[in-house]
Amino acid sequence: MPSKRRNENTRGKHTALRVEPQYQVKDLIISPFTHRREYDRQGNEVYISIDRNENPTGIHLLDEFLRRMADGGITLFDYCTEKGLLTEDLSGLLFTLTGLRWQEFKETYCHEMVAHLMLYSDLTVEEIARRSLYSSRYGLARHYQKAFHCSLKEYRDRLRKAHPDVRPVYVIRCCD
Repeated sequence: MPSKRRNENTRGKHTALRVEPQYQVKDLIISPFTHRREYDRQGNEVYISIDRNENPTGIHLLDEFLRRMADGGITLFDYCTEKGLLTEDLSGLLFTLTGLRWQEFKETYCHEMVAHLMLYSDLTVEEIARRSLYSSRYGLARHYQKAFHCSLKEYRDRLRKAHPDVRPVYVIRCCD
């Protein structure tokens, strides 16, 4: 029979991970970019297919969830329902690997994805909002105004000034 202490720990009352997390959130972001834009000698745009690490953890269920998050089309609840899991199951796995509870993980993931998309692409704010799991352009803009006291354009400009060697040359293409 399980001890009372074990039962208390299974109710989602995590305090803090007592070991070094195996992953940082930035290590789990699967880039949605499929191609790099370059120009040939005649000045024509050429798209070069890029390799993407679509299995950052090697845990099939978690990697599939991360891929679908990168596409901007899934919530934790919907994914767990589809797979017959409790949200606590996947949330607990994320906590075990990152040391972050689901809400903290999601917030950090969203911020990292926004920075990734703004720095490496010229995607519209609407597309960035969708792919970074914000509900809308308005929600994204409101969050960044509150958190960073600047507009999304100012945030993108700050990112690009901080990384002058990076060019927004990555794109998402559905086919070659």
